[in-house]
Amino acid sequence: MLRRALPVTTMTLTIFAPISARADRFLQEQSGYALLMGPNVGGAFHKSPGALLGAELSLVHFNDGVWFGFYGDFLQDLGLRRSRWSFGPEMGLGPFGLDVGYVEELEDHNPRQGFRIRGLLSAFLVSAYLGTGMLASRDNQRYLFREGGLLFKMPLVRFF
Repeated sequence: MLRRALPVTTMTLTIFAPISARADRFLQEQSGYALLMGPNVGGAFHKSPGALLGAELSLVHFNDGVWFGFYGDFLQDLGLRRSRWSFGPEMGLGPFGLDVGYVEELEDHNPRQGFRIRGLLSAFLVSAYLGTGMLASRDNQRYLFREGGLLFKMPLVRFF
């Protein structure tokens, strides 16, 4: 058992040590723009609750604890067995943030469009979110949903 744990631990430290060092340098710089990307895992709570799996990309400006920018994401709702994408502005102060976005569910015969709003609590590389949204179909049926989860976004590029 110990012989198996040692290589796995060594590989994990080798992979994540440079990422951690890069994130620390990123945090020390007080202002600038960054492109961040990473996985999104969570849950959707509606008539068919289920897991959410996807990815998110953000372009954010940081300035002495204040941040704002834009996000885009793609999620698979395993409860409804539907995919959706969203984009919109995001903003925050320190670890507290908010995003509001346009949402479209990708369904051939009855697409739905709407919005969502999420509160964010960030610890730089990991952000927890809770939110709600509304989608409407062409025949004007409204569909409310709630979601919560974790974002694991890494800085890809930093520029000024």
